[in-house]
Amino acid sequence: MKLFKYFLLLGLIVLLGLTACSNAPAPLKELRDGTEFGLGDGVARTDGSIWFTYYENENYGKQIKVTVTVERGYITDVVIDPDHDESPAYVGHVITQAPAIIIAKNAFTLESSDIDAQTRATLTIRGINQAGNNALDKLRN
Repeated sequence: MKLFKYFLLLGLIVLLGLTACSNAPAPLKELRDGTEFGLGDGVARTDGSIWFTYYENENYGKQIKVTVTVERGYITDVVIDPDHDESPAYVGHVITQAPAIIIAKNAFTLESSDIDAQTRATLTIRGINQAGNNALDKLRN
């Protein structure tokens, strides 16, 4: 009976270990180690107006700059440049929460639902993804 309990416990530990490992993101093997930046379009403000540059394909203000560090296939640092024209009332929480989410996912696949509130910052999120993926493109082998 002791032996049965031992193997049952051992099997449970192995199963839990495999389950925990399956949630970890895979390394991005095609990327070299380094730090690069990319630019992306979001919502830029000019003269108090909000222009949707993502849809108009025209930039009325500064682009969003994202600097990315990759080590051994994993995104280890994400810095969203604070010098942008995005409205702090809409995107301040996105700018502060996005880096940790991107690092956890090991990908620039940020969505509005990833942020803890109704963001009203969908275009900014797309701009962050665009900038981050542009940075990753520079790190491709």
